[in-house]
Amino acid sequence: MWSIIFVDMRIDFSGIKRSTVLRDKQNRLMEFPNRRDYIELLIQEGFISSEKDFFERPDLNEAVYLDWLKRGQVGCIFAQLLGRSHNRKGLFLHVADENSDTFLEAKNLASNIDKVVQEAVGNEEAESLTILLPRVLFIEGFARLNLALSEIEGWRIEREERWRTLTRVGLRIHLGDSVWAEVLGLAPYTQYMPPTRLSPVPSLEIRTKLKG
Repeated sequence: MWSIIFVDMRIDFSGIKRSTVLRDKQNRLMEFPNRRDYIELLIQEGFISSEKDFFERPDLNEAVYLDWLKRGQVGCIFAQLLGRSHNRKGLFLHVADENSDTFLEAKNLASNIDKVVQEAVGNEEAESLTILLPRVLFIEGFARLNLALSEIEGWRIEREERWRTLTRVGLRIHLGDSVWAEVLGLAPYTQYMPPTRLSPVPSLEIRTKLKG
């Protein structure tokens, strides 16, 4: 069984380059770091020698993800709370060190994710779970993983919507009674994800408890 881990790395991200440029509803300029900015800073500071090393460091993946959450780009409230150390009670994070390059690998990864999620659902202290997917760096692998999860009992794709040349899907997980919680996907797929979901590390955000 995978363990649910939470590492608080002390890295100075204050001087990081911010290559993602957006404007808010009032047309004010907003700047955020992207995946490449984080990789360059980690190399510069001597934490890694190349992006390949980043895959081998779950602690750095967590540190990068948590820093990105604190900057306000993400639109998920639970994710924003996870980024603030004083609000992490009940919010858990896990790094999945597997890829989904083939359908078989996607099925294995999905099975392991389901085990971690069920562990969190059964944990009275867990309110929300983040699954980081550092090795799922392409949209095709993300799609394979979603399909593999939907084939597991208690998971389903609730809707499929065509948008231009893409198909948008809504993945949900059964929490009990008639409640199916939405699973939020975040990833650095600039051609496919809206600005509020362009996380430097691919991830799934999952509510693990019923409201109330």
